Amino acid sequence: MRIHQHLQLVVLLLLFFIGHQIQAQTLEFNGNYSKNKLIDSYNDFSEYSVEDGYAFRFAIDDLYLSIDDHLLDSVRLRFAINLDHYKTYFDVYDGGMGGGTTYKADVSKTILSITAFPFNFRVFKFVDINLGLEYGFLIHDSFSGEYSSWQMNASSEHEELDDGDINVNSDQYLGLRSRIAFNIPLKKGFQITPQVSLYRGFLNDFKSINSRAKSYRYFIGMGIRKKL
Repeated sequence: MRIHQHLQLVVLLLLFFIGHQIQAQTLEFNGNYSKNKLIDSYNDFSEYSVEDGYAFRFAIDDLYLSIDDHLLDSVRLRFAINLDHYKTYFDVYDGGMGGGTTYKADVSKTILSITAFPFNFRVFKFVDINLGLEYGFLIHDSFSGEYSSWQMNASSEHEELDDGDINVNSDQYLGLRSRIAFNIPLKKGFQITPQVSLYRGFLNDFKSINSRAKSYRYFIGMGIRKKL
């Protein structure tokens, strides 16, 4: 159900393109190694560690809209469909002097997202600088951990947790993505594109626990582009 609800966004974007003529000059596919970090400025008693991850992207670049046979050649756009996977460990405490609860868990997540880059610049004819907004949703996750609680003058509790016991991963993700790529020409209109990008999340990575951690992900990748 989770996937079907959010696929409506993809359908709406496709309908938009069907209703307008587009001229796309470049298609790109790239793979990325990601370095991940979670920052929680709200809970000082939380601990996070994130394993390195990977990502794949399919992008339409050098895209121009044509409305009523009028080409908007002054507005260059870039769109990307992304698949990201990474793993996280967290140790989150919520409480005070009289008692509290602690969640410790290993979590993995796979996120499908769409990025729209309205700000695109080309420097020296081969360097691309892109800035855009990314919206994503969770398509798969796994969870393994433990829950403990204590209260003054009362017995403590401890429980092992697994998939289905608690849903801690957020369902939706929104953030800012920046990208720098170097387009190196090959034969027959192909290019290779070494690139780096940064994602800065605006929404919390987790729910149902006392965490306001937001994701910062750094990507180093290599792509192949084809001019149409």
